[in-house]
Amino acid sequence: MRVQPTLDTVEAEISAFVRESQAPVRRIEREQRTNLPAVPDYIHPDPAASDSGRLSAQAMAMECEKNAKVMESTAHELIALAQRCDQDCMVVIENNEQVHAKVDAAVRECREAAAAYREEAKVIFDQIQNASLIVDDVRRTMQAAIQRIRTRELPAALTPPEKTDEPT
Repeated sequence: MRVQPTLDTVEAEISAFVRESQAPVRRIEREQRTNLPAVPDYIHPDPAASDSGRLSAQAMAMECEKNAKVMESTAHELIALAQRCDQDCMVVIENNEQVHAKVDAAVRECREAAAAYREEAKVIFDQIQNASLIVDDVRRTMQAAIQRIRTRELPAALTPPEKTDEPT
């Protein structure tokens, strides 16, 4: 049966590794960690979420936003290509209209995909953030339970007798 390491064990292992590796370690102050890029305006971070949950959700949202912007950029390129096609292909109007119809459909698809990425980003962001809040609640509950157990007095029947120097 494998025993789960405790937080103290993990912390001790990390400290030992850092000491042994001779790697320079620089402590990051809390003020430095809060200078993060802004999340898109359609994301609403919960200040009660832990840093790790909020940062994970933010990183995922930023990645989705980056992909959505690439799709929007592709849509703009398609529009520019269609406009160039207008200038270069005046002779073949029927063909041009078909190209426009296809470009319009592709632009719609790009915009729909970008919107879908943003919606998915909201859902995943909320899931990660909510999971982080649940973990924090469980941690607080367990810490309170451990504290209650530590401070609770034992009943007299369970209290060991005091030792005396008299032989029995």
